[in-house]
Amino acid sequence: MTQQLKIQAILPMLAVVLACGSPGIQYAQEPVTTQRSTSQPADTLDAHDCLAIATNLMAEDNFPRATVYFQAARDRAAKRDRDIKAAAKRALDRLDLLGQTPPRLSVHEWLQGSMPPGSTLQGKVLLLFFFESIDPEAKHIIGAMNSLYERNRKNDFEFIGIASVLGDDEHQQPADIRQFVSDQRIHFRVALDEGGVMTLHTYKGRSLPHYALIDRAGRVRRLGEYSMDEIDFAVRKLLIESPDMALPGSTRVMPQSRDGRELIDTRAPQLTQKTWANTPDNLPPDPQGKVRLIRFLMSDCPYCRATSPALNRIHTDYADRGLLVVGIYHPKPKPRDVPDDEFRRAIRRLEASFPCTLDADWAYLEKIWLESGTAKKGPAREFTSASFLLDKKGRIRFVHPGPDFFPSDKPEHARQNQDYLDLRAGIEKLLSE
Repeated sequence: MTQQLKIQAILPMLAVVLACGSPGIQYAQEPVTTQRSTSQPADTLDAHDCLAIATNLMAEDNFPRATVYFQAARDRAAKRDRDIKAAAKRALDRLDLLGQTPPRLSVHEWLQGSMPPGSTLQGKVLLLFFFESIDPEAKHIIGAMNSLYERNRKNDFEFIGIASVLGDDEHQQPADIRQFVSDQRIHFRVALDEGGVMTLHTYKGRSLPHYALIDRAGRVRRLGEYSMDEIDFAVRKLLIESPDMALPGSTRVMPQSRDGRELIDTRAPQLTQKTWANTPDNLPPDPQGKVRLIRFLMSDCPYCRATSPALNRIHTDYADRGLLVVGIYHPKPKPRDVPDDEFRRAIRRLEASFPCTLDADWAYLEKIWLESGTAKKGPAREFTSASFLLDKKGRIRFVHPGPDFFPSDKPEHARQNQDYLDLRAGIEKLLSE
């Protein structure tokens, strides 16, 4: 299926889909424009105008403001405007990643080459090319992909092909795809997607071919279905950009803490715990020069169980960039001795993948959180399941007072989702300092 047919299948409004189905500018041509000013408040416009302005903002890489207008377009679209609502929802799905740190790849096996070390990707432009070996279009564009790779491979450019499997898995076994790589004389690294689609879906792909382009600063900048001219232009554009270039609308300011604001810019107590899990040889991790996210946990706490997957995701996304996530297990309802096996069972029940330690007597919890919440020092603390974001010097820069945070698009979880986004924004800010 050609790109044009794919776009028409999603939405007949071609100009809208080129911006929403493939978030970003049409690089080979002039971007789709509108007479509406992008400075007009979203609450004064109808769904059509919000969608048009969101399209222009997307073309300008102003992902935060584009999100506002796409949300307004989605929420204001009448029942008869199903195309507008669908386009806005598709764009918002991809905006979860645009401008953000790329998720890790879930690879079943490497068919050609291997995963480049994270350190070798720093300061490089990375293109992920998702394809299916039985797709005639993939065979048609492999030559162009090889040329793109060869033209730029010496210019801080890295290219990874991801072989995904959307159908007919009988003829897309690893040996079949490995033969395809050989027959097509592919020059770049190629990996087989875990479960056939795991990485594809993580990168918001629902059809193939699909592309993800990451800039020198380690931010996802393009995500979707593109023509070869568009991909070539986008790669050249990012290669001449400085890794220090700030994106429009991304001023990287620290979010405001709802509670615990009196702790901001104070030095966190030193963590001297001896019992650890999820670390090499169960020894304390080295926090030197790292941004730290500390979260208090309890295995029987529903808030902690709800938050643990979000902590795993943050750990996965940012560990290579210098973030240390630390979970601190504390017993409830009050301090008590906790046997080592009980501590480790609790961490396994939470399915935590990040370093965790034990605070059986609540000594650290008291120092960093509860003591400052006494009647003399401030308001009493409602939850013990608090989180603290520390900068590289060990100063508290953001406090999440609990009880939970996680990504969600459900209205009833709006607070948890916003807290999760705030925390990630704070992490980005501190890692950039």
